Parts: sequence; C-alpha cells; structure tokens
Amino acid sequence: MDAWYQKFGGTSIDIPLGAVAGLALLRNLPGLADWILNLQPHELPQFFTEIYLGHWFKRPDLINRAIRLHDWAWNPEPDKQQLRAVHAVAHAAINTGLMDLTGHDDPYTCARSPTSSAHSLPACATRATRSGAASTTRPRASPI
Repeated sequence: MDAWYQKFGGTSIDIPLGAVAGLALLRNLPGLADWILNLQPHELPQFFTEIYLGHWFKRPDLINRAIRLHDWAWNPEPDKQQLRAVHAVAHAAINTGLMDLTGHDDPYTCARSPTSSAHSLPACATRATRSGAASTTRPRASPI
C-alpha cells in the first residue's frame, strides 16, 4: 500500500488490492515476474483485464464484488497517475516475493510453512485499511 500512496494513486484501496489479487492468481512460471516487471504502466490495464476475464469466466459471482477493478481495467482513458501507482504496486508485490508464495504449486502448504511470510498478510491488510483509505472496514480474522 505504501507504493500506492507514494505514487498518489488515490484514497480507494480497491484498485491496488485488486492488482495484488490479480498477481496472486498467476502461477509463478520461469521468467513471468521479469516479464511483468518490464511492462509499462499503460500496458497494465490490458494485462489485468486478461487475468480477470479468465477468472470471472469461471466465477461470474466475483464480478459484482470487483466492479471497481472492472471499471479501472476497462476504462478507455485510464488515469495516468493511477497507472503509475498500479505499476509501483505491482513492482512492490513482485519484489517482496508475492509470486513466490501465491504462485506455488500448493499455496496452502506453502502458507503453512514456518518460514512463510503469509502469516503477516492479515497485519498488512489491517495497516492498508488504516493508511488513509477514505472508507475502511473492520479487519477480519484470518484462518492462517
């Protein structure tokens, strides 16, 4: 979330969390992280559109829950500042090992590992909702 706020992406956390969620849906294939890191900000909406389409096709019930992501990714004239902020969020997520955790063949077992960083995810979500978001929700307990 720091990357989002440092690039002045706005007060809504829907878009940066959706970007991280989109990255979390990917398998960690060799070279994929580097390929994503080489994308330019203006290429990100198409990239996330393709990720979301694949999953929304399988789970259409998620579309209503992710309407802000839909609106951002399908916007024909995206906000340039938000593009730079999403670019920074994607870089921060990948550079801190998101895809090593979520792109694992067995993410559940990986998350249960004592050396896993997954145990810090609830704390990150709590901090994200308190870092200037216009509307916050009460943090929920994590099963991890």
